[in-house]
Amino acid sequence: MIFTSYTKTDTYYEFIGESGQKLIYPVNTIILTDDESGFIAVKNTASRQTIGLIAKPKPKVRHIIYDAETATKGYPAILLHGYGGASSGRFNNVEGTYFNTIPMEVYELLCTNNIPLMVEFSQVNETNTLGRVMNGWWSPVYYENLPISTEEPLAIYLTPAMLDTLDKDLVLFNGTDTTQDIIVTKVYYEV
Repeated sequence: MIFTSYTKTDTYYEFIGESGQKLIYPVNTIILTDDESGFIAVKNTASRQTIGLIAKPKPKVRHIIYDAETATKGYPAILLHGYGGASSGRFNNVEGTYFNTIPMEVYELLCTNNIPLMVEFSQVNETNTLGRVMNGWWSPVYYENLPISTEEPLAIYLTPAMLDTLDKDLVLFNGTDTTQDIIVTKVYYEV
């Protein structure tokens, strides 16, 4: 039997089969073995008989949109504070200081599959928040005061409403609400 997923608790394993059937086994009666075949074998500890197989999750591939180490349009990306700094956070080949236009197909992929756009920082502002995520000065604000740090990347999820107004020009950061510049070192997504 092929299992599509499983859950392990302190006392039991619950396996879900391809047809939706559930099988529950006590933890001490199951062993999971990896035979390097692309599957994990679910075996009975007493008989070592294989009960089923679980497909190993495929590793995600990181797609780099901006990397300060290899950037050709400026590095590192310094998101300027105050009015007039929007071009430093604009993803646009012509109007953006650091970031190139993100193809609409990428925006659609991220939105449709609920995949976040990940942003890494090497310097954040004094409030440890990102002022605004928006599409130019004329659009609604998508997100405000997102918590940012140099320890964990920021995950920005695109919504269908955002896709309607993006028009290939996401202003990721608008520093009007900060008094200190922010440095972005990497922007990427993983699928």
